[in-house]
Amino acid sequence: RDHVSAVTGYPTKRLYIDREAVGYGVEITETPNMLDKVLKDKRYKVGADCARPETISYLANLGYNIHGAKKWQGSVEDGIEFLKGFEKIVIHPSCVHTIQEFTRYGYKIDKHTNEILPIVVDAYNHCIDASRYALDDMIKKKTTIYDAGVMYG
Repeated sequence: RDHVSAVTGYPTKRLYIDREAVGYGVEITETPNMLDKVLKDKRYKVGADCARPETISYLANLGYNIHGAKKWQGSVEDGIEFLKGFEKIVIHPSCVHTIQEFTRYGYKIDKHTNEILPIVVDAYNHCIDASRYALDDMIKKKTTIYDAGVMYG
């Protein structure tokens, strides 16, 4: 059982996130039902956590166009900086988990100086991670957001 978050959106100058599906303790066999809540078609690209190859394989065998998102030293920070590079991130009001995460997300604060540290807090990030996984090719290649198509994570 695992935590599963899926979001769909459209990157242009702005990132539009229009759907989400979030589940806790999700069995691998339940994951397709969650994805089907946000995907219009199995052929759309799905970026997934590469640390879950069994889930990626299972979904690929069911016909999903899924790949393991690339991770590298600093990939979380690079992904956050990439997300911050959008003119605006617009999240549909029905995506309550995604809204909560973007509202709560932050950096560690030094307890002695109250200075904000360049260390991302590893919390409130499942939907944000799904967004990063979906955009990983653009993040790594630093592709301009204007050339992007539909993203799914």
